[in-house]
Amino acid sequence: MLICATLVCVSISAQKMTIDKVPAPVASAFKSKYPEVIKANWRMEDGKNYVAEFKMNEVVQHATFNSSGGWLKTETPIKVSELPTAVTGTISKEFSGYTIQEASKMENADHGHGYDVEIAKGKDMKDVTLSSKGVVMSQGPHQGNEVKAD
Repeated sequence: MLICATLVCVSISAQKMTIDKVPAPVASAFKSKYPEVIKANWRMEDGKNYVAEFKMNEVVQHATFNSSGGWLKTETPIKVSELPTAVTGTISKEFSGYTIQEASKMENADHGHGYDVEIAKGKDMKDVTLSSKGVVMSQGPHQGNEVKAD
């Protein structure tokens, strides 16, 4: 029963959709920001934001927009080994006992350029956003929608 409830929650928080279900302001903002992208897979995240998954120069990226078409962030999954030393050092110091599970390069409307990492300590999982210099810009419970680069 717990597994069924988890699957329902995940499907609600990240619903896949076709482009005709994406609001016009969101589709227009995506086309303006990424005019060279021909095809994107869309999903709704957290019941309010729209995420386009696409390839640019053979690299998978995820761009997130609010329902008004405002760009929020773009993430590019990377290998954990590609994280800067400043980022891994901060995780080691400030999140003792946690290990990095996944990582993404990130460009964020609020924080600029940096990295998003998923960290875990047993069953406790967190999403942490850090600057390139390793400064923690935000953290919270793991949302579970990232895609591994491997």
